[in-house]
Amino acid sequence: SGNYRIAGANFPSLEVSGDYYDFFPAMNRLVGFCIADVAGKGMPAALIMAGFRATLRSVAPFSASARQMVLRLNQSLLDTVRPQDFVTAFIGVLNPDTGELSYCNAGHNAPIILSANGEVRRLEVGGPVLGILTDTDVEWHEGRLRLQSDEVLVCYTDGATEATNGVDEY
Repeated sequence: SGNYRIAGANFPSLEVSGDYYDFFPAMNRLVGFCIADVAGKGMPAALIMAGFRATLRSVAPFSASARQMVLRLNQSLLDTVRPQDFVTAFIGVLNPDTGELSYCNAGHNAPIILSANGEVRRLEVGGPVLGILTDTDVEWHEGRLRLQSDEVLVCYTDGATEATNGVDEY
């Protein structure tokens, strides 16, 4: 079986946030992971994300692909949130034995893969944000690759790209 290390951190700008990351079992011993961000801040965003997490955790054990999860999450959001609410998300499904990764980027900041030789790849395959369009209006695509043992996958939200220091410098 593969040997992968997973780490994560969340530092909300307020006491609660709509940013989310998680790792979870998917179908057939696959490992799922997600990073997501709800439009907005504070308690309203956190409540939407709680529903998003519950849906994700309920569909993941029956899903073998990131795209399947995205389609179910999108429908759940369409059924439960206001039209102006939406979620950006990156969902990956890793086979820990082979390193094969399927992913779907739903309007989220593109994660990057850093290789030992300094090469950088961005994971952009997917489609628009979740909770606005139906799957008859748009199609979400799934990317596939093999994660090598000398590569690092970095996922992040816009909080990382919009962070400033004490004098508002990026």
